[in-house]
Amino acid sequence: MNALPLLFGKNLSQQVGIPNANRGDVNSSGLSFIDVASFTSLGDSLWTPEHAFENIFQVADTVTWVRNKHSFKFGIDFRRQQRNFFQLTASRGQFSFPGGYTADLTTSTGGNGLADLLLGIPNSSGQDFLTGLYPTRYWDLAEFAQDDFHVLPNLTLNIGLRYEVTSPANGRVGNFDLDRAVVVNSYGPNAVPHAGVQFDKSDWAPRIGLAWSLQKKTVVHSAFGIFYSSEGNIFDDLGLNPPQLAFASRTFNVGQVPSASQFISAGFSPTIPFADPSHPIGVVRTTGPVRRMPRILEWNLGIQHEFSQNWVAQIGYVGTRAYHLWNHEVSDLNQPLQPLDSNFSDATGNFGRPYFNVLPDLSNILPLDFPQLQMTYNAFQASLNKRLSNGFNFLASYTLAHNLGNADGNVGAAIQDAHHPEREYGPVLPDLRHRFVVSY
Repeated sequence: MNALPLLFGKNLSQQVGIPNANRGDVNSSGLSFIDVASFTSLGDSLWTPEHAFENIFQVADTVTWVRNKHSFKFGIDFRRQQRNFFQLTASRGQFSFPGGYTADLTTSTGGNGLADLLLGIPNSSGQDFLTGLYPTRYWDLAEFAQDDFHVLPNLTLNIGLRYEVTSPANGRVGNFDLDRAVVVNSYGPNAVPHAGVQFDKSDWAPRIGLAWSLQKKTVVHSAFGIFYSSEGNIFDDLGLNPPQLAFASRTFNVGQVPSASQFISAGFSPTIPFADPSHPIGVVRTTGPVRRMPRILEWNLGIQHEFSQNWVAQIGYVGTRAYHLWNHEVSDLNQPLQPLDSNFSDATGNFGRPYFNVLPDLSNILPLDFPQLQMTYNAFQASLNKRLSNGFNFLASYTLAHNLGNADGNVGAAIQDAHHPEREYGPVLPDLRHRFVVSY
C-alpha cells in the first residue's frame, strides 16, 4: 500500500500569531477573517473554500402509439443524484472589531474598530469545523400517460396524467425534528433512513388542453395543468447539522475587563467540541417532517381571430396558483413569540422562543426549502398582431395583471413572523398592473 498526499497551503494565521486558526488541513489554511468596523475586512473570505462534486444518472423512455383519432404517449424518467459538498462559514476562524473597547463607556459614543484591532481585543470570535465532505443521495421518478384525441375535425383534446416522487435526502445528512426537538441523522449508530423525513406520495399532475375552431378564422384555446418544482441544492445545508458540524463562538461584554483568552493573540481552542444531536446548540436546520414539492396550478382561456389577411387579434385570461413554495432560510422557526400583553418583560428575548424550555442553548432553526409559502397570479391579456408581409410586421399587446402572495424573493428581507407567514400575504414583485408594448 502506498499513500502519497500532495497538499499546499499557507498557514498565515499561525505565522501572524493566531493559534489554532490553521488546523493542518487545506480547508483551514490562510488568514482568519477579520471584520473591522468602517474599514475593509482583512483575511480570507467567509464561506471558503467550497468543494462540490455532482453526478446525475438518468434513464428515460417515451413510447408513442397512434390509433385512429388517438395519439397515445407513455413515458418514464428516473434520475439518481449524487452530490458531495463541503463549505463552512469560517473554517480558519473569524474576529469582529466594532470599536466598543475604545468607545466612551459612559456615553457609548466614539470608538474605533481599527484601534480595537491594534489593541487585539475583539468583540466576538468564532470558528467551525466539518468532519469532511458531506455526501447527499436522492432520486426522482416521474411517469406519465397522454392522449391527443381528435374528437372532431375542428376539435382536439389533450388529456394527460403525470405522477412524480422525489425522495428525501440520504447520505450524511441530519434534520431537526420539530416535534421531538432533536436532530435525526441518516448515518451513525442511531441512523434513520432519510433522517426521518417522509416521502410525499401525493404529487399527481393532471393535464388537459383544448383547441376548438369555432369558425374558419376563429379558434378557442384552453388548458389546465398541475406542475411540481424539483429541488435545488437544499440538501447541502442539511449536512451542517450536528454531529457533522462542530463550532465554537464567543461574544464578549465590552463593559468588563478583557480576559487573556479573549485577545486575538490567544487564538482558538485546540479542539472544537461537537454538538450532541439529542441536545443541539446554536443553529440547526430543518426541511420539515415531509419532503413536499412546490405545487403549481396553471390555467388559461384564449380566443384568437383573424379579421383580415395577416391580421390576428387575441384576448385571453391566464391564472396561476402556487403553494408549498419553499422558505429557504428567510425566517427563524425559533423566533420569540409575541408577548400576550405589555406587562411581559424579557430583556434577553429568549423566554418567548418555542424551544427555550427544552433547548435553552438553541438559537436559530433555519428552514431549508420549508413548504409554507404561496403565490397567486391573474392576468387579462389582449394583443393585435400583423404577420410579416410586404416587409412589415406589427405587434401590440396589453396585460392587466395582479400578483399576490408571501413568496417574494426580490425584497431581500426575512419573514417578520416565522410562525404566521400568511400575514405577509400581499402584492409581490413583479406586480405589473398594466403593461402595454408595441413593436414593429
